[in-house]
Amino acid sequence: MTTNHQGHTVIIVHERLLRRNDDHLHISVAVTSDYFKEARKHYVTVWILSDWKSGKEHLTEPDKLIEMQWRGFDSLPHSLFLPWQQLLNS
Repeated sequence: MTTNHQGHTVIIVHERLLRRNDDHLHISVAVTSDYFKEARKHYVTVWILSDWKSGKEHLTEPDKLIEMQWRGFDSLPHSLFLPWQQLLNS
């Protein structure tokens, strides 16, 4: 499991961040592993999922994102990056 500079796993760090906000009720973890043959790249994605009760999304890193939206799995765009497709199929 990958750790940050303080030795915390990615799961522990995200769990702490989500638990600071009472609007997140439940946390789940999923992992997808995808190989892109033509690009010769392998992606291992650790998904941190949580239920959400209320609140407005907001950008915490505006230099890295243009927009953020809360969406249900049933309202995602049709053209998805392969790891997203794998998550939805699992």
